[in-house]
Amino acid sequence: MRFPNPFLHISKFIRKFFSTEILYSDIVELTAQRFWTKKLRVFLTVIGIGIGIGAVYFLVSLTFGLQKLVIGNIATDDSLLSLDVVANTELNDFVKLDQNTVDKIAKLEEVDIVSASKSLPAEMTIEKAKTQTLAYGVDQTFFRLSNINPDQGDLFTDEDTDKAVVSSAILQLFNFTPEDAIGKKFRIALINSNQDEEEEEVPEATSSAAIATASAAIANRNKINSVVIPIEFTIVGVVNDETDYFYIPQKTFESVDYDEYKLLKVKVNTQEQIEAAREKILNMGFMVSAITDTLKQINQIFQFTQAMFTVIGIVALFIAAIGMFNTMTIALLERTREIGIMKSIGATDKVVQQMFLAESVFMGFGGGVAGLILGFIFTIIFNAIINVLAVSLGGKWINIFYTPPWFVLLAICFSLLIGFITGYFPARRAAKINPLDALRYE
Repeated sequence: MRFPNPFLHISKFIRKFFSTEILYSDIVELTAQRFWTKKLRVFLTVIGIGIGIGAVYFLVSLTFGLQKLVIGNIATDDSLLSLDVVANTELNDFVKLDQNTVDKIAKLEEVDIVSASKSLPAEMTIEKAKTQTLAYGVDQTFFRLSNINPDQGDLFTDEDTDKAVVSSAILQLFNFTPEDAIGKKFRIALINSNQDEEEEEVPEATSSAAIATASAAIANRNKINSVVIPIEFTIVGVVNDETDYFYIPQKTFESVDYDEYKLLKVKVNTQEQIEAAREKILNMGFMVSAITDTLKQINQIFQFTQAMFTVIGIVALFIAAIGMFNTMTIALLERTREIGIMKSIGATDKVVQQMFLAESVFMGFGGGVAGLILGFIFTIIFNAIINVLAVSLGGKWINIFYTPPWFVLLAICFSLLIGFITGYFPARRAAKINPLDALRYE
């Protein structure tokens, strides 16, 4: 059994419907004359469609721009292939995130690179001011896999031993601006708190002597070692973050009796190997997360937002389409006698139908172009206003709008579709008018 080819029937319909008995140039000329005699009506109709498409352009560009901005700040090619591995607090007595663990993970067939980070509380001293903060020991690969880029200055390399990258929040504690902080020197003391393997029982405090004994036992249980690093670090970069911390070369931690890592950045070979590597590391007893999980959640939020804005835009376009349909219906009533005269001198139903349809399609196309222009202007103005406010508050100039190229083509096609649909039924009515009735029409 042979099934009919639907594309063949569609192509026949298009050829039949758009075949004309007069030149296309004549239709364009007659349409232009009609538009010139009804300039205000045509202008208002085109602007109505343009505002609807412009609103959709603005909302779609805003959501895509924000999505691109957010994802661009948290994801790179390397970070998209990276897994974050941290110790499982419930299994901390059995599995530890140490060098042995790093070697095991690095030997997995899916793994390309492993970059480890240590972390300890620290006392930071700049000039005569001191503050308690957090020190991270990292290497250059950690910056790349974490997509860490300084807002001011540069990152240190693996060859550096006395360079540091600090957060903007820690500078506020010292009343420094990012620009003033570059080149500043500071000293640190790392604080390592180790718990004895065998805990000493604390006696019940029932007297002053017992209280003193209990206090000594607690002090002995938690040994706190403060190691002053004999290096004066120089601030070479500042990252924008509301949490106070700083990065220093990981080799600095060699002077501290501390062999556990805070975080591992594990880069796999391909995107398809992420789940396999995650499963193997989970079976080792560690907690694993990936930036792709965050990106999925972000994309879901933006997809919902885009769908909501699209519905709002469709409602606006529907209202504009009603106005255009009303315009074409009024034009039909005004031109009834004209249609009768045209038919009496030889114009066929198809010619009349094509003339009316050409007017509506041209108005729809004009509305699409006007909408793109209006939307572009609105995005430029709104983006400028937002950035002026951001810069005045200490931020930086960014572009919060992005228009996908396919949307421009879609907007034009959609405006042509609106013109075709709203003009099709008035055009059919015009084609079916009896010339004798049309000539008697007042």
